Amino acid sequence: MYQESRFKPDAKSWAGASGLLQLMPGTARQVGVRDPFDPEDNVRGGVKYLKWLTDFWDERIEDEDERLKFILASYNTGPGHVEDAQRLASKYGGDPAA
Repeated sequence: MYQESRFKPDAKSWAGASGLLQLMPGTARQVGVRDPFDPEDNVRGGVKYLKWLTDFWDERIEDEDERLKFILASYNTGPGHVEDAQRLASKYGGDPAA
């Protein structure tokens, strides 16, 4: 939370993310956040999104430590960008699960 918003519930990023856990508008809608600047609503949504990301990567990345990295990277950039990076890793001979 400190890294995302410096504990400021009214924080808004240049990219449009808002609140304590800096949820993007689409993500906030996906997890049912009505007011991203309400600390309780924002944190509840952030936790719900982390759970969704955990489920998303659960069957895709076997190694638990690596999976956590994918979850956190996805929280920061979105799972689609992480999947793009996996495809590029595969294309250029890297390990898409590392």
